[in-house]
Amino acid sequence: MIDPSDIYEFDSWKPWVSVLILWAIHGNEPCGTIAIQQLIQDLEMRNIVLNQGRLTLIPICNPKAFELKQRQTQDNLNRMFYPNNTKISYEALLAKQIAPYIANADALIDLHSMTTSNDVFMFKSVAKNPELDRFASSLGVKEWMDGWDSVYDESEQWATDDFARTTDTMGICVECWQHDDPNSPIVAKQCIDNALMHFGLISGTPDYEKNIKKTTIKSLVRKTKEGSRTKQRKHGDSFQAWDTIVNYNDWTVLEATYAWVMILPKPRATLGGEWFYLGVRE
Repeated sequence: MIDPSDIYEFDSWKPWVSVLILWAIHGNEPCGTIAIQQLIQDLEMRNIVLNQGRLTLIPICNPKAFELKQRQTQDNLNRMFYPNNTKISYEALLAKQIAPYIANADALIDLHSMTTSNDVFMFKSVAKNPELDRFASSLGVKEWMDGWDSVYDESEQWATDDFARTTDTMGICVECWQHDDPNSPIVAKQCIDNALMHFGLISGTPDYEKNIKKTTIKSLVRKTKEGSRTKQRKHGDSFQAWDTIVNYNDWTVLEATYAWVMILPKPRATLGGEWFYLGVRE
C-alpha cells in the first residue's frame, strides 16, 4: 500500500480549488515521479508558496510495481476504480486507497507515459464540459482522445478519469511520450505548472491551446493469434480502407474497413492481450 508519508498535501488555507496529481499508476512509467521531485522540494522549502487552494501529490501510486519497474503486479491499476470493487488484489486495494483523494478533489491530473515514442495526448473524464475544456486547453497538450467506453465492457473501463466523472471531479489523464524519453519529465512538469497557473494556485498564465485535435477510438484489437503489424506502424499512422493492418502467421489478414488511425500499438503484446486501437481523427 502507499505509505501515508509518501502522500504530500499542501494547503494555502485560502479556500479555492483542490488539485490532485497522480504519478506511477503503472510502475514502469516514471516520468511524472521525476518531474515532481523538485516541486515537492520547492514547496517544502517554501521556495514556492501556494497563492490559494490546496494541492495533493501522490508521486508513486503503485509502489511494488514501481520498485520492480514493471507495469503492474497483479491487475492493471488503471482499470480498478469501478464502484463496489470486491477484488482483493494488490492493485484493487491501491485503488480503494486512492479513490477518496480523487473524490475529494476538484481537479485531477493523472500522468502516464507510453511504450513507444508517440505524440503527447490526453483523455478527459467528460467529453463536453466548458470548465473542463478550459482546464484541458491550459496544459499545452495538442491532442485529446475519447471513445474508450465504446471498446470496453463497463467493468473494464474504470480508469482514474472514469472514476473522477462519478464524483464531479474534472479529470484528465496525460500520456507524456515514451517511458525513458528525456523529454517526458519536461512534458509532465509543463502540465503540472500550467494546471497550477490555470487554477491560480501559483502565479502566471498558461498559453491556452486553441486548436486541440480530437481522435475517437472505435475499435480495440486483441492479439488472438500470432502475426505482425504491416510496416510496424506507429501511433498516429493512417490506413486507407482495405489496407492490410496485420499479416497473421496462418496466412490470414486483418484489413482496414475504414480510414483508420493506429492508436497506442503495443510492440510486445502477448496472445489474448490488447494489441492496438483503431480510431478516427477529426
